[in-house]
Amino acid sequence: MAVNVDLAVRVLLEIAEQQLAFVWPEAEARAADEPWPTAPRVVDTHLLLLARNRLLRDDRLTRVTEPTRGGRDITIYHPHDTVKRERAVGDAAARKRLMYTRYRTWAEGTVKDPGGILGPAAERVLHATLRAASPSVGYQLENPEGGETSEILGHAVASGPADNAAHAYLGNPPRRITFVFESKSRRQHIYHETPSLYQVLYKAAELQIAEPSAWVVPVLVCRRAHITAFRLCKDVGAYIIDARRQWLLPHSRVTEPEVLEVRNALNFLDLYLGEDPWIDPRIERHLRTFLPAIAVRQAERWRSAGCGFSDHYRELWQDGALTNLAKIREEMQDQPWFQGGW
Repeated sequence: MAVNVDLAVRVLLEIAEQQLAFVWPEAEARAADEPWPTAPRVVDTHLLLLARNRLLRDDRLTRVTEPTRGGRDITIYHPHDTVKRERAVGDAAARKRLMYTRYRTWAEGTVKDPGGILGPAAERVLHATLRAASPSVGYQLENPEGGETSEILGHAVASGPADNAAHAYLGNPPRRITFVFESKSRRQHIYHETPSLYQVLYKAAELQIAEPSAWVVPVLVCRRAHITAFRLCKDVGAYIIDARRQWLLPHSRVTEPEVLEVRNALNFLDLYLGEDPWIDPRIERHLRTFLPAIAVRQAERWRSAGCGFSDHYRELWQDGALTNLAKIREEMQDQPWFQGGW
């Protein structure tokens, strides 16, 4: 661990020196999405956080939070030593603040036009891709037109609609597998401790309780997931598709030059502007090949064990109470397929 944190410290200092100022998601994009040029490997985001705290504590990195004209607080990091480069650091900070404000407008909306456009774009991409994969796999969508559904197998979805749901006959002999989908388009890497992971697990668990004879697999589609999240989902009977992409579809707020500016300034290289409907090849490969291949196994694990933690999933999703995670891990250890590592 110490060696890994030391690497993260070095990488953060190099980012600060090269860029003069950066926002935190940019640091993760430069070091955790892909290897930093002088690093032998990617640096996990939790290690970057430990390194950041050490550098702030040791006065080697400075954090400055300022409000924008739109009322958002933007936090900038820069080298603690700014002697003879105050102007350059200030200019870099202003540029990063402007670019990140633009990105957050796409993610969160504005006062006059609330509601972000990144999340809905991801849901539309998932729906278009699911429809494209349907003929080869036999997916039957609960809502073929819009994707989002408030009802699955005749039961109301717990705590609001699911982003998508579909059924397919898989296995030998074939059995009907029901897939519950949630889509998360965020810069944050999804860990086993990330609350948003547990939204789809909770909804799928409540569905399994309401329909005990069903074969259910919860599926999370996200930008990036950490290995711990993959391991947890494999053990409980769920599935993760890490799309490694964020989508922007045509909108009055977005132009191609603006997207390129943000990509280049913040290293958000997986941010794309495209046409609607957009069929994503990586998601399609999962839906056509990888998910059907293990769906029966995951449905069996979910029905026999993973669905039994509905209350824990709800607490983890809504309150982030990690004691619930420990209880899930403790009970799952008795399963013969349990691998752990989360």
